Amino acid sequence: MSCNLNKSFNLGCRNIGGVDEVYLADWETIIYDFRLVNEILEVSTWTDGSATYSQYIVTGVKDENNVVFPKEGDFIEISFPAPPFDSLNDTGIEVINRIYDSVTNILTINSNQLSGVTGSTIGSNGIIINTVIGEEISIIPNIALFYSITQPRETAEWIETPMNNRENNSSWFEKTITINLFNVASTRDFVNILTKGRWIIMVKDNSGFYWVLNLNSPASISSASGGSGKLMLDLNGWSITILAKDQISRKVTEGAITRFINGGNII
Repeated sequence: MSCNLNKSFNLGCRNIGGVDEVYLADWETIIYDFRLVNEILEVSTWTDGSATYSQYIVTGVKDENNVVFPKEGDFIEISFPAPPFDSLNDTGIEVINRIYDSVTNILTINSNQLSGVTGSTIGSNGIIINTVIGEEISIIPNIALFYSITQPRETAEWIETPMNNRENNSSWFEKTITINLFNVASTRDFVNILTKGRWIIMVKDNSGFYWVLNLNSPASISSASGGSGKLMLDLNGWSITILAKDQISRKVTEGAITRFINGGNII
């Protein structure tokens, strides 16, 4: 992989900081998909005069070089996770031609797949999975189950620090997530489990974005302290710090997290 810059960076709009919610899942080998994914808004038909084929209306997707995918001639995978449309799954649908509207970010794709179903009722259950690797997580396996740890505003903290080893020419990111658990008596068993386990961490920031912090190595509790303090206004509970060492955190696409939440994979 080249480490050369390939674009400029502008300041952009102002944003807000802070953590809204933290999610933990049991560590296991889970493959996250980074391919560029177009959400299907509607399926209609087009004809070349001799046969009728499927036409897909999707949200446009661009790679890091601002190139819209899929392109004419690309082979794409159409996936409808919900019946009865899952019968259309395919791994060899060619893009015959396309029209992209940069104002609405809508991409109209004419394929070579004989028409099987039409109608806007399909909605965003359908996805087009492109062959190009993206920078964001586009699909989360439905075998993953995340448990939410709700935090009061301006309580949880997520810090990500790049670490470099000059002698070994290596680098990684150290992530620390600090959370508070309230009421020592009711959280002691939960804390006991946390200190012994290995975890995958996902964070929702106050801008509404979801981030998976560790994909290659498990996170674990690095420190914990609990008690009722000294004053009546002191914390009665635990302050927990979770440590992960991994690559830079990956943002989850809106469509992927929506499918994940609707599937009941966040509790």
